Amino acid sequence: MTAAQIQLAASEAIFRGEFIEAAPGAVCAIFLGAGCGFFLWLRGYAGPGPLIFGVIFAMILLVCLETVRSG
Repeated sequence: MTAAQIQLAASEAIFRGEFIEAAPGAVCAIFLGAGCGFFLWLRGYAGPGPLIFGVIFAMILLVCLETVRSG
């Protein structure tokens, strides 16, 4: 196989979803949804103030954690 054929086969496999595992993906989605939901609730409950920076930073870290952990 040539390099172009290998690249084409790999990209087709990616778009078919052959490298995605359903169970870990579902766990990550639930954790990310619950975490973001909690932080959004906390932001709404606390209202404007100094807590907003910590909540935004916590959400950024949550997204980064899930990206690194699932990769």
